[in-house]
Amino acid sequence: MPGGRRTIPKTLPYRSYSVYSISEDGVRSRVSSVAPASTLGSSDGDYLQSIVTMPKHIPIPDIPADSDLIFELIVFLYTLMALGLQYVNLYKTVWWLPHSHVKHAMNFYLIDVHLAGFVVIVLFRRLIWCIIKDILNSFLPSAIRQTVLQFGRMFVCFVLIMWLVWCTYHIVSQHPLMHMLYLYYPITIIYFILYGTSLSPFFELLPSPSKQLNKNRQNVDHNQNQQLRHVCYLTADAVRDEVELLKTNFNDRLKSVLFNSLLSAYYSAFIPCCFAQSVLLYDVSWVTQHLGFTWFSCFMLHLLHAYPPYYCDILHRSALHLGRWQKLESRNLHIPYLPWSESSLWHQGALVKQSKELFRAEGLINAAEPGNSSHSRFYVGQIVRNLNILLIKLIFFFKAFFINPSTCLCCLLGLQVTLVVVQLYLLFWSSEWNRIISIALLLFCNYYTLFKLCRDCLVLWKIYKAEQLIQEQMSN
Repeated sequence: MPGGRRTIPKTLPYRSYSVYSISEDGVRSRVSSVAPASTLGSSDGDYLQSIVTMPKHIPIPDIPADSDLIFELIVFLYTLMALGLQYVNLYKTVWWLPHSHVKHAMNFYLIDVHLAGFVVIVLFRRLIWCIIKDILNSFLPSAIRQTVLQFGRMFVCFVLIMWLVWCTYHIVSQHPLMHMLYLYYPITIIYFILYGTSLSPFFELLPSPSKQLNKNRQNVDHNQNQQLRHVCYLTADAVRDEVELLKTNFNDRLKSVLFNSLLSAYYSAFIPCCFAQSVLLYDVSWVTQHLGFTWFSCFMLHLLHAYPPYYCDILHRSALHLGRWQKLESRNLHIPYLPWSESSLWHQGALVKQSKELFRAEGLINAAEPGNSSHSRFYVGQIVRNLNILLIKLIFFFKAFFINPSTCLCCLLGLQVTLVVVQLYLLFWSSEWNRIISIALLLFCNYYTLFKLCRDCLVLWKIYKAEQLIQEQMSN
């Protein structure tokens, strides 16, 4: 009857699936096609487990990367150079004038030696521990290695604290007591808020994966307790456990990168300005610009070392196995669906219902939990591509890091190119000798970072482009 109400069944007698497998030589073969709906209703987890297609991963080449010792040496030399350049900007002279009574390019007597020693100790802490740790690891047996490293870290920390206290004693005698707040605020209050009483983050940039494996990943293979790697698990619980581990490790690395880059820029470029004499006249805009350049360069150095290409590929592979659920508007929709099961791996396009909400599976395989925002953020591809506002793209910058790391690396490459272009522009129009030296020396480090970004972007972009073509063929 017109206007009458129709009753549409929620399940159909048959549902069609097109599942393909691709061999190593590129030949695609069809695995299954049609399945009874009654089978899906009774043992949906086992049946769906048999029809999903695992994603194919393309191994990335062995891209050269700096060791921890080389990286710490580069960062220390760069921050030490930034400290010296900031002193040049503050205490420069005009010795070239005919009637100038100054014979040196800087007023060295105005520099507080104990303050400079305090800053150098803070900047040198990770390098000295890295050297000691490599020496101990080279000859200590594995049975007592961890115990000796813990005592060694405590001893190095004690020695550094004694040096800092000795420098502080001489600094207090020449500066107001309130200035000590600027000196100790980042390494006391901020560090305690972020890391508590743990000493490891103060001496090491990267968190130890073995501790996180023992803490967060008790149900996964214990053979991986020494390093982070991806395994193509066949159970949804193991995939989600791996995602939780990688998500925790990623957040810890990002927190460490932000803290250490800010700490390096703070002590090498900001502290000299805080303890400058009150009668000293200097270009505030230029020293602030030097601080910004120093922080951004340190941030890029730490970021590239904390997230090398092989680590980005681990996140990418795990995101492919996790998948993502797209929430659908369930009003006036009469389509067949299944109740979500946490032990099942779902195929692309599967419709499930969880907490009275309807979700559709995205990705070649799906092990995520519907409605879980952390899983949705781990696998983000369409959201970033559909955004047209630049500010929102910057907000969601790291959310596309997992599904396609080459996208984020290209964005970082654009930022690095912008920084180099700006510095070249300032170098071209600068006339003062201290500005020319400052920009020219900072550009050397930025060129090195630019080279690494270009290489990583080119390699990962080609690999993931080929991998995307394979995934599209498998989903069709």
